[in-house]
Amino acid sequence: MRIGLARRGYSASGGAERFLLRFAEGLRAAGHEPVFCVDRAWRKAGLKSDEVVWLDGMTPLTFANTMRQTLATDVCDCLFSLERGWACDVYRAGDGVHKAWLDRRSAFEPSYKSWFRAIQSKHRAMMRLEASLLGDTSHCPAVVVNSKMVAKEIAEHYPDRDPDSVHLVYNGYDPVVEPETLDRAAMRAEVRRELGISDQEKVVLFVGSGWERKGLPDLIKASSGQNCRLVVAGRGRMRSEWKGRKQVTFLGPRKDVARLLMMADVFALPTYYDPFSNATLEAARHGLPVITTTANGFHEVMTEGVHGSAVDAGDVSALAAAIDHWATLENDDTVFSRCLENVKPFTIDRNVSETLKVVANADRVGLGVATAGNPTPVGSPQTIWRS
Repeated sequence: MRIGLARRGYSASGGAERFLLRFAEGLRAAGHEPVFCVDRAWRKAGLKSDEVVWLDGMTPLTFANTMRQTLATDVCDCLFSLERGWACDVYRAGDGVHKAWLDRRSAFEPSYKSWFRAIQSKHRAMMRLEASLLGDTSHCPAVVVNSKMVAKEIAEHYPDRDPDSVHLVYNGYDPVVEPETLDRAAMRAEVRRELGISDQEKVVLFVGSGWERKGLPDLIKASSGQNCRLVVAGRGRMRSEWKGRKQVTFLGPRKDVARLLMMADVFALPTYYDPFSNATLEAARHGLPVITTTANGFHEVMTEGVHGSAVDAGDVSALAAAIDHWATLENDDTVFSRCLENVKPFTIDRNVSETLKVVANADRVGLGVATAGNPTPVGSPQTIWRS
């Protein structure tokens, strides 16, 4: 079976991109033929020319128009999309529900920004495309979600969709080298020496970009005055009041995240919205207790007080209490082992296998839907560019 894989935009470090490439490997191994339906940004991925159909990715709407046209051609037998669009056979809602994210976002930004965002064409387009896919099963027979949280949001915002058409498949992560096989004490000492951090200091690690959404301002407030050092890896908007803080170390973007995880005591990501954060999964797989929020689908696979803590997004007091608890525990092999073992089953192979079952068993969008005009006129039809 030829399975189309749709995604707009490409980043070498992107979780969705890594998933799609790994999923394509799984398709080949299962005897299927992957066909990448992507925009020109994917030229950096080094895809085989006979496995690519280039789509117009200038805007979400132009991509959606050309993606829809693939349903009315012989490009693929089934279209599996990681992108919002007018129609597809299976949609992986890895980015969550846009309507739910906008609601959550309003909790931590000035009201005028929420009002302005509501009238922006970009967000209105995203809402229209999302509604076309999630509104019911006529334009998308099956949806894959990576957390119960997202499944619940779909039920709340799109009540006409049959809940049996929504399938839960948690994210997967495979470390390059299994942490349990490494000399953790030696690596911890080596990395701390490089960063000028003593072995006695308790380190809370934050990894991520887009610091406002990821909750870094809350984390800096919550860790202030605590007996620990906050280490921040990633890119974001630096606030003037953060500069010169002795308890906070800003590293900038890093490629050696696995090494940083091996030197930390706790991982913290007090995000305002993450369907299922791969960063927290990776941290747990390296044996760290995770402090996150109930707005991160990853908290569903944790046991509170055993593998970490999940607080309400924006609750700085609860966040501070969680830091105080986990940063004062002895950094022993018991904590390391129980956190690591808890998420060991969440592998890429398992994720690919479960997703493939959904794709193989899903109904197909009818030709009438594939060839119908867009629900709302968006301009002239776009061309599908073949490689």
